[in-house]
Amino acid sequence: MLDPFSPAKLDRYLDRFDQAFKNYDGLMPRSQFHDSYEYYNASWTDQLFDEFKKRRGYDLRDQLPAFFGKGNADTIARVKCDYRETISDLHLDYIQRWTQWAHSHGSISREQAHGAPANLIDVYAAADIPETEIYARYEEKHMPMLKLSSSAAHLKGSPLASSESFTWLGEHFNVSLAQVKQQADFLMLSGVNHIFFHGIPYSPQDASWPGWQFYAAVNFGPQGGLWHDLPAFTSYVARCQSILQRGRPANDVLLYVPFHDLWNSPRGLLTMFTTPGQWMVGQPFYADANTLWERGYGYDMISDRFIADAKVDGGSIVLGGNKYRTILVPKTGWMPVETLRKLIELAKGGATIVFHDALPADVPGFGNLHERRGEFKSLIDSLKFTASARMRQANVGAGSIVVDADLDSLMMRAAAEREPMTDLGLRFVRRLRGDGYDYFIVNWSDSRIDAWVPLGVAANSLAILDPMSGASGVGAFRRSSGNRTQVYLQLLPHQSCIVHTSSRASQIAKPWPYRHAAGDPIAVNGTWNVQFIEGGPQLPQAYQTGTLTSWTTRDEAECKRFAGTARYRIEFDRPGAPADDWRLDLGAVHESARVRLNGREMATLFAPPFALNVGPYLQAGKNVLEVDVTNLAANRIADMDRRKVKWKYFYDANVAPLGGRGVLDASHWPLRDSGLLGPVTLQPMRKQIPQ
Repeated sequence: MLDPFSPAKLDRYLDRFDQAFKNYDGLMPRSQFHDSYEYYNASWTDQLFDEFKKRRGYDLRDQLPAFFGKGNADTIARVKCDYRETISDLHLDYIQRWTQWAHSHGSISREQAHGAPANLIDVYAAADIPETEIYARYEEKHMPMLKLSSSAAHLKGSPLASSESFTWLGEHFNVSLAQVKQQADFLMLSGVNHIFFHGIPYSPQDASWPGWQFYAAVNFGPQGGLWHDLPAFTSYVARCQSILQRGRPANDVLLYVPFHDLWNSPRGLLTMFTTPGQWMVGQPFYADANTLWERGYGYDMISDRFIADAKVDGGSIVLGGNKYRTILVPKTGWMPVETLRKLIELAKGGATIVFHDALPADVPGFGNLHERRGEFKSLIDSLKFTASARMRQANVGAGSIVVDADLDSLMMRAAAEREPMTDLGLRFVRRLRGDGYDYFIVNWSDSRIDAWVPLGVAANSLAILDPMSGASGVGAFRRSSGNRTQVYLQLLPHQSCIVHTSSRASQIAKPWPYRHAAGDPIAVNGTWNVQFIEGGPQLPQAYQTGTLTSWTTRDEAECKRFAGTARYRIEFDRPGAPADDWRLDLGAVHESARVRLNGREMATLFAPPFALNVGPYLQAGKNVLEVDVTNLAANRIADMDRRKVKWKYFYDANVAPLGGRGVLDASHWPLRDSGLLGPVTLQPMRKQIPQ
């Protein structure tokens, strides 16, 4: 365990690595990685008194009663705020020094700042690749926490924002690729474009199934239950990331995070900024972040340090090579005088700076308080506001400072472009590329979208990409009032797509295949031949059935504990109904399916909808459908625990259950449905021309 506030002690630790690398002439590691802040109870460092005096302008030893919670509550809060800011500064120095060291050895750095008692935006940005992480729960209320790391990447101009993903998405051996996809979409919506699996444990090839396990779920390795059809998921992520790693973020709003509001408290000692972000709840900036998200305003978060680095170009605020329309300051109790001065300077240069509800009230900290308060008041008094019924505006140089209680009015005043698609339950990431924009769009609602969807930008052409299949085509679009573009989208719940707009004519010749149902679904009936082709502990006996049910309902022990793949085969006649296309729907699938029609590989389906268009591949007369369905490993693990088979031999924490305490016991798990449950149908489809 290192002292996380001492670059000197870090250097002493790294000296052993310097010696090891001296005579090493191979390829260097691509990146060095610093995991989430887990320096538990670290609150001091040898040089803290000296560093405190240098940074805060007074000796902490002169205010020890306040530091230990005695005296006036305001003084206590201010002294502790200074201590917390000093700790933050020292940890930032520590991470910056580590990044420099990585560069000196030909590597880059990857940093998980969360958990630290520090300004997370600054610490994330101290590395080449800021990295967030996500656990079992993920809800839209967690989005502001996730966006701290991608904001840091955008502010410093880093092309990558990464994530430790799926760590505790669910219980061991119980997580499906459908669940993994949904969490991956959530991460990409937060600005992540560089996903890391957590994880694939190292395991000797001669270790009996399921091999060595890591204490945390989810296991993406060859024996974890997801390996068989994992390439379909990684192909999906690759297509998304190939778009999300290009161009630049196209967010209009910089949302100020007032860390001094969080530090300025008489309670406790350190403030730990952990994930998923409970420390944000109740803070005005958190409420504003959620409102911006729900209303469809693209935003990044910004710290005092980055405000100090901001420039103005043609009325836009420039950071990391990216242009923003405004800085939004939420209702803030304490703001450094340097930050207020810089905001006014940006306005003088032509920027629009907006304050939600009120101007900040005071400066934080204890040192030189009288002088700083005096300058703060002078700066506030220099703003000559004119007031309307609700809004106050001060023209400052070429720009303005606006105060309003209505967030939408502030955004309109700053010319921030809202994406109205969020009103339909769609969520998006928008990136600027060349002569247009790339949108990653997810239907986050439980309703089907089959409608014209408004975009916040104008376009002369538009293409749609399905990242699940790789299909692409020219999308239907039209102009609405205000020169807005509308694109026609057909998305089932939790489906995603990529929309590329351009100011030029499209180079894609093929139109996007819009389809609508032309009749009721027709059941694919007959005799299904089911053969178990891969897995264990033993392959169950093949069987035939006219009714699709979970293979665990069969009166055979091997079916109930089997983990692997079964092949479903059926012959059927092509329906005689007229149609431009046919949609094959597998119904319920547990958990992923490789589909072949008449010997042709069609697709690997691992998330709803388990359906695809197959019209061009249907033959007149007899057709043969084969579906290889792979289940999860949960039933096999539960059977091993019921029979008390020893399979848990992890040396430190062993295989912990969801929640991380004790040793996993799967003997009480119920049987999970497995296989193809259907109903399998063919639905006639007609070409659709959006009107």
